[in-house]
Amino acid sequence: MANKERENSRKPVFLGALQASLGRLPLWFMAWLVPLIGALALAAPWVGWVGSMEHSYEPGSVLASMNETFRVDHEEELEGLRERGAMVAASLALFMMLFGAFAAG
Repeated sequence: MANKERENSRKPVFLGALQASLGRLPLWFMAWLVPLIGALALAAPWVGWVGSMEHSYEPGSVLASMNETFRVDHEEELEGLRERGAMVAASLALFMMLFGAFAAG
């Protein structure tokens, strides 16, 4: 009889798991925030470059019309962005893999 009462007084397993995961909310936030900051750091030069092009074109039309002519006209600048971004992206990818292993472990 005491065994049956003890079974009924236990809360469901999923509630215990939910409570444990909500207790680790700062860790979940950090695991979300670190890759986001890395992605923003990688995207910032591209956003800045496209923003600097706005004065030469009709507002809002730069992203809509990046066709072959646009790419040929700005080939040197785009190549510079790609070269600098490749090293940063490789470094960030390594860091994010290490961070993922840390966060998962």
